[in-house]
Amino acid sequence: MVLVAVFSRYNLLSVSYFYCHPYLALMIHNLSHMHISRSTYFIGIGVYLVFAFFSVLFYMERIVFLDCAFSVFHMAKDSSFSIQIFRFGDAFSRILPLLCVKLGLPLSVISIAYSLGFTVFYFACYLLCGLYYRQYGYALVILLVNILFVTDSFYWPTAQVPQAIALTMILFSAIHAKELRSISIPTWVLIIALTTTIVFFHPLMLAVLCYLIAFFMLSKKEGSTYKNVLLTIAVLYVCILAVKMIFFRAEYERHSLSGIKNFVTLFPHYFNTYAVRNFLSSCLTKYYWIPITFSIVLVKYVTSMQYKKLLFFVCVTTGYLMLVNTCYPTSVTPQFYIEVHYLPLGLFLGVPVVFDVLPFISRQYVFALVLLIATSGAIRIYAAHDTYTQRLNWERAFLKKYGDNKMIVYSHKIDASALQMLWGTPYEFWLLSAIENHKLASIIIDDNPKEREWANQKNKALIVNWNVFPYSTLNPLYFPITDTITGYLIDPDLE
Repeated sequence: MVLVAVFSRYNLLSVSYFYCHPYLALMIHNLSHMHISRSTYFIGIGVYLVFAFFSVLFYMERIVFLDCAFSVFHMAKDSSFSIQIFRFGDAFSRILPLLCVKLGLPLSVISIAYSLGFTVFYFACYLLCGLYYRQYGYALVILLVNILFVTDSFYWPTAQVPQAIALTMILFSAIHAKELRSISIPTWVLIIALTTTIVFFHPLMLAVLCYLIAFFMLSKKEGSTYKNVLLTIAVLYVCILAVKMIFFRAEYERHSLSGIKNFVTLFPHYFNTYAVRNFLSSCLTKYYWIPITFSIVLVKYVTSMQYKKLLFFVCVTTGYLMLVNTCYPTSVTPQFYIEVHYLPLGLFLGVPVVFDVLPFISRQYVFALVLLIATSGAIRIYAAHDTYTQRLNWERAFLKKYGDNKMIVYSHKIDASALQMLWGTPYEFWLLSAIENHKLASIIIDDNPKEREWANQKNKALIVNWNVFPYSTLNPLYFPITDTITGYLIDPDLE
């Protein structure tokens, strides 16, 4: 590490020297990874064990919630992974719950397994990067994405962007762990498989990959061979993305980009929105590591006169923030949802911190910093559970009062603000009632229940938002049917 510090401080290795000696560049880069000590790496292992504990403790808050309840519903109904819109990377987190379904275990066990499945996935990626590939830097980036400012999004674990980022870190670890001129055929197969999975996981991964490639292309310590591999991956990514856009188009993804139009409608008042004010306020209460790490990286690049990286870093982080806040400018967007869109900032900040800042800090300070980030993150995530426990208790109270009826309820007649989003209610009420009351509850809270008046004739079918499932097609182990006589009450008068 003394050699790395000396070479970096006095610029004894020029860019051309690195281009001519890629192996030396790789060796020095790996030395900078080693600056992250084993003790610092083991902090991450402790964090994921804490996450595992939280995943079990708050499994109802995490799983009886929107997409998770939807996924458990379909895994229990179809006894399959139930992959939606070609995002087959979701299968990783569903291995444990699907195994429980295959074994006929109770829904409570399936839900715990699903909640744990996300933590197990991140932990596995962390261990692969650190213990298998010995790339502690990329492992630490995964940890920072999971802990740097995560708060509400912990209770919406189905977010695909952080999962795809974890896979991307495995991809870069696999490349860095090999002598670049001798990457084996199995490694190339792994690279192609990971790249394909990442492309299909989420459209935002294009921005993430572009950032990573640009960051390492700007790094003097990276050899020309490594940069050629990065460019090869970029070409591979674009080719797979083209295939996806042509043959696997998803209407949902086109709809999710509709917020781009706000750049026209909000012009020029981009910074006078609720989203911007809320983000700045959050930086003082729960996102405090964002301005802290941003400032640390800024000081590092200014003092080391790395002006290209400085410009790149500032443009990407501020530009991405502007993109998210402009696409979701109002208070209508729930906090957990907009936070998920902020999560790439964990990578945009984490990569320069890990690869450009930490190598020039003594190990004991690196350990202290990571431990502080991890401890504050665990406390922050635990404290955030109140919002989601209150949401769960609201549904429990509603079930206790109306759970014996099949109902489609007008949302304006009840105070459903605690739910944050309504589309998941049929899946949430089913899962909550099946776990705690051992019977099938069929309740939909909707903005326009009158459009479903046909449902009052459905006495032998379960109605959810977009489908009608005859009782005969449902597994009675997970769908304990008690009423085959009455139909649905449409917009009933509630007490």
